[in-house]
Amino acid sequence: MSEELVDVVDEQDRVVATVTRGRIRAEGLLHRVASVLVFRPDGRLLVHRRTETKDVYPGAFDCFVGGVVAAGERYEQARDRELAEEMGIEGAAAMELFRHRFEGAGDRSWSAVYAISWAGPVVPQASEVAWHGWESVERVLRRAAEPTFVPDGREIFRRWVDEGGSVPPGTVGSAG
Repeated sequence: MSEELVDVVDEQDRVVATVTRGRIRAEGLLHRVASVLVFRPDGRLLVHRRTETKDVYPGAFDCFVGGVVAAGERYEQARDRELAEEMGIEGAAAMELFRHRFEGAGDRSWSAVYAISWAGPVVPQASEVAWHGWESVERVLRRAAEPTFVPDGREIFRRWVDEGGSVPPGTVGSAG
């Protein structure tokens, strides 16, 4: 995984270099991430706990499916790839919510943030996901306040709530 190539971006999200994923992590370089909120039609959100072997935030809870955008890949391609790889979700119509700039200890990224409504099965990738479940937005808000929640997911989720919590068509519920 550390040899996977990743684009380094500047503050305007423009590609300025291509390096290995290992170098991105070691040097804290600014890179791209695709992040997806997965809703059930009843408004519950998919929440999962990362495996202990993840290179960043191992064992932490998250409400976003997603990951690093590979070199030369578009956000939309990474979104669809990550949904399929991590949760077995394919063919879902996605709604882009916003772009978010995150600055954390050892993790700096531009995220394209999406939402989907999904009534089908979820098949978590065992190497990435230790546990998953469906929770209300209110429960996810409480969970996000806990120290065991990924910092970037916490920040992006709070922004989503603060901006009104747009949900995909066909989904019941809101952030309120």
